[in-house]
Amino acid sequence: MIAAVTTDARRLVVTEVPDPVPGPGEVLLRPLVVGVCGSDLHLFDGDAGALSGAERGLPRIQGHEIAAEVLDDPSGRFAAGTRVAVWPLLTCGTCRLCTAGAVNACPSLRVIGVHLDGGLAGALAVPAANVVPVGDVAPAAAALVEPVSVAVHAVARGRVRPGDRAVVFGGGAVGQGVCLVLADAGVSTLLVDPAPARVRAGALWGAAATTTTTHDGLAAEVDAWSGGQGPDLVVDATGVPSVLDTALHLVRAGGTVVAVGLTSAAGPVHTGLLAAKEVAVLGSSCCTGAEFATAAALVGRWADAVGALPVRRIGLADTVSALSGRDADDVVKTLVDVTG
Repeated sequence: MIAAVTTDARRLVVTEVPDPVPGPGEVLLRPLVVGVCGSDLHLFDGDAGALSGAERGLPRIQGHEIAAEVLDDPSGRFAAGTRVAVWPLLTCGTCRLCTAGAVNACPSLRVIGVHLDGGLAGALAVPAANVVPVGDVAPAAAALVEPVSVAVHAVARGRVRPGDRAVVFGGGAVGQGVCLVLADAGVSTLLVDPAPARVRAGALWGAAATTTTTHDGLAAEVDAWSGGQGPDLVVDATGVPSVLDTALHLVRAGGTVVAVGLTSAAGPVHTGLLAAKEVAVLGSSCCTGAEFATAAALVGRWADAVGALPVRRIGLADTVSALSGRDADDVVKTLVDVTG
């Protein structure tokens, strides 16, 4: 089969590789569309950061935001041709966190497309438990289930209620997903991103209000939007260290800040605000299998909005261009048409 293989930092070749051989309990899939995200760029650059030694696993077939169709399932659970999305986490299942349900925080966590070969190939074998049917959802939309699943978990960490207000920093795919999940939960959301195209997309993905103001004047905008109360929740989907400090200033007393953007950088934070405002600051990483299934259902319900996301479509042969730099501001997600 043909695959895009990252052989070393900033080196990728599209080449013939052996077909995968499914093991016991695995399903053979044909990847259709695969999304490219920030963690893919970091791994390609050789800066794995929070990816737990993934750079030592090269060469690697990347791609963890996977829409596929079933080629063969020996168990008979999934019929050939079934459209699916792939929950990309493999966990030990026995540690304290796994047995408590926090499988996404498993110390032995492995991610398909990061620690194991992923979707940028003609075929992929994965455990049946990681296969989630998506019905008639288009493959380009199904490839967005994974970033939406990250948003589902982030919102769950935020413990919001209908009628709450939230500010979301970052109009990438995860930030857009957070807006969608919050809107579906009855929460009014203000999306903050400097790119006009991304805030326009946010309005389609459920944001009640948007702004491209990110520095001077933002506090006044948030204050006016929240009626002087401040948001109940602030979500940082950027990974920019200074945003966390801004979030602490903006959130209401007793509110919650959730950090979902990955970064290996450090930055100053006014820690006195944690006590003075009694703010809860929570990290959020990946999602559980149940949350991934929830995301698949959300993408189905919000199909029109998901389909309107500004994307760049490329073929497998052009994968290196997608991994070599960030998307333009008028693009939220690059999607690789694996079969194209």
